[in-house]
Formats: sequence, structure tokens, C-alpha cells
Amino acid sequence: MVIITSFFKDETYGLLGPQLAATIIQDHTSYECIVIAVTREHDKTALKNTLADY
Repeated sequence: MVIITSFFKDETYGLLGPQLAATIIQDHTSYECIVIAVTREHDKTALKNTLADY
């Protein structure tokens, strides 16, 4: 499972919630869960390729 979240460049405080959700999912289900944080500047093609590889 993947949680994709956005954040503002140089402001990582918004990542705590998604990371907590991933931890809860992993602790209470049989699923692995990672968080991918992106900004508007990230390359959408690279993100798609990363998700396809995962």
C-alpha cells in the first residue's frame, strides 16, 4: 500500500499524519505501507515509474 501526500517545499511538518497512518496500517493489518511525499515541482513521470516499480 502507498500513501501519496503533498507538501510545501522546505516544510516537512505535514508529513507526520501520513507517516502515522502508514504505521497504524502496518501494525494492524498484514499490509506494508509506505509514504511518498511530493511537491508540485516533482516530475510526474518519475512518480508514475516509481509506483509502477513498487
